[in-house]
Amino acid sequence: MYRRLLLGLVALTLTSCVSIPSPHTPKTSKAAQPATTTTTPAAHPAASPDAGAVGATCLPEAADSYQRPFAATAPWNVPVCGLPADPRSADWTNRFYYYAHYNQYMGGDPTQATDSASYTVMFGLDANPVNDFSVAVYDAKDATTTTRVFQRTGWNGLMNIGNGASIPWNPSWRASTGSDALLVIVDHTTGHEWTLWGLVQSTYGLPLNDTQCWGWIPFSYRSGTDLCVGSANMSKTANGTSPVNDNTYAGNNPTNRGSGIDEYALLATPQEASTGQIRHALAMPVFNTMTGGPGQVCTATQLNTDAFGSTCGNAVAPAGQFEGVAGTTHGCGNNPPAAALTNTTYRQTTIPEGTRFALHLSDQDIENWLNSRAYTGQKRVTAKAFAVALVNYGWFITDTSCYGADFQVSGSANPTTAAAWRADGITGDGRDLLQGLITKTNIWTIAPPTNHCTNGTTSKAACPADTITYP
Repeated sequence: MYRRLLLGLVALTLTSCVSIPSPHTPKTSKAAQPATTTTTPAAHPAASPDAGAVGATCLPEAADSYQRPFAATAPWNVPVCGLPADPRSADWTNRFYYYAHYNQYMGGDPTQATDSASYTVMFGLDANPVNDFSVAVYDAKDATTTTRVFQRTGWNGLMNIGNGASIPWNPSWRASTGSDALLVIVDHTTGHEWTLWGLVQSTYGLPLNDTQCWGWIPFSYRSGTDLCVGSANMSKTANGTSPVNDNTYAGNNPTNRGSGIDEYALLATPQEASTGQIRHALAMPVFNTMTGGPGQVCTATQLNTDAFGSTCGNAVAPAGQFEGVAGTTHGCGNNPPAAALTNTTYRQTTIPEGTRFALHLSDQDIENWLNSRAYTGQKRVTAKAFAVALVNYGWFITDTSCYGADFQVSGSANPTTAAAWRADGITGDGRDLLQGLITKTNIWTIAPPTNHCTNGTTSKAACPADTITYP
């Protein structure tokens, strides 16, 4: 098993909502990884034609009782059928298939990689808790109190609610147990959402190690009572001025995760999977997110040229920010070396955050796959719900991983969620649920929507946007 850090946030400066001075200067937090060398990748084999990408046919859906979050017009809730393919669909598909996972052949012949089609689902049911990079989700109605949040020294995530701000809380809640320690709180009545990253908690029988927040003690931090986090954010309008209702919002949130899309927007839950349907796109962090660097950030015009993903980089709509804008760190120790991140050859293996992929599969194709996996009962219902979602809605590249390319879902650090995934037929760690479904020949890339940026412009590139539209 591998360990990785998902860099869902970037180092930017916001005005704190609570007037408390910072006791430290933030710096990038990295996961320790072995050093690697990036060399010229071998040429890809010819890409197969992208059949039927424009006007792709969606599979039937039925009415169900699950309340899908965010507006129907939010990009992740818009089906891909009828949407145009990206003109570079074959190129982005190649980059996804060969490089979304880190593999030892990335500097040689990527077609020799044995895990190119290994896209797992992170349910958080792993026997080893350090491998849990799912997202623990809790309902605000189960909060028993409120608590304050303070940022850890050395963690540079955004804090759009400010140090010392209070959030709904229940002392029994636990974040995912991997190094990202992610936790989302949702108030389904108001539509408010809070996301915590890098939450310090007592785990594995060890005492709380919140020393990275002791610098806040002169500013009233209470060890064991207040929360010590890498970041704490509330879902707000794209310009950060006011909270939004996630039951109706259709824009992005530049303070949240690598792509600047709300954490809860793309999470599959066991409750919806149990209905036999997932009616939105899924979230996937990948290793090879695109980087920029000094003078190497693509303009909106350059997104239509061969420079994009070669001599310059950016993220694309519906992303609200370009996580790799500086091009100075991948966030995984020296893997790959910082010098490689602004190298044209390396950038030609990367994918812009915000890119949307989907599958070309018929209902019979899915039935054949389910039979090949010998799925029966509720597990078959759950697996088909995921498969149909990947045809009808696809998935967005949302964050940077240190190794794999895996779908993030509502995580099992929440015992209720764990029990619900088990009731949905998920056995073991469930990571191999979609094994064999995604192949190089059935992936296509959807053209980005249009961000209606808060500065009054429109763009296919990442920008803060409360409105995002497809043609």
